[in-house]
Amino acid sequence: MIRLAEAQPAAVYMYRCDGASPAMGGKLGAAHGIELPFVWNALDLPFSTLLLGEVASLRPFAAAIHATWCAFIKSGTPADGGLPAWPRYDRARRATMLLDLESHVADDPDGTLRELWRA
Repeated sequence: MIRLAEAQPAAVYMYRCDGASPAMGGKLGAAHGIELPFVWNALDLPFSTLLLGEVASLRPFAAAIHATWCAFIKSGTPADGGLPAWPRYDRARRATMLLDLESHVADDPDGTLRELWRA
């Protein structure tokens, strides 16, 4: 995803889902696509509860992510949805939103690992 983001001529916003699912004894962790029930605010679907387990405490998180994605769709900027300020991704800062119950932006998360992939 980093290489794809850096190849884009227009502004992009990078995120990484760090929110680990407690379902199935935590075996899924922060699996690929685990954020989709939050993006669509579809916590009541059977597949969502299978992936996430008990969802009642996750509703505010889902509402914030969904509102942020809707703001991005409408305006091209993921702002005013309930997540912290989300700057554009660029090679200088590599700002990345880390989605979790306490979401925050990190500059170049796991930069050492990114450098290894470059080689």
